[in-house]
Amino acid sequence: MTLNEELEQKLKELGAIRVGFVTLETLSGGPEGANLKYLLPSAQSAVCWAIPM
Repeated sequence: MTLNEELEQKLKELGAIRVGFVTLETLSGGPEGANLKYLLPSAQSAVCWAIPM
């Protein structure tokens, strides 16, 4: 099982209904707010998830 799969499984066990992964490449060309390196200069990827409220 890959790290992404493990993270997704754990987040869903905790109640997430959607889980996504992005990299610098998938965010390239987006707005400045999508620049992962703006706040975390060493970032290479990010995880996002949605939970029902």
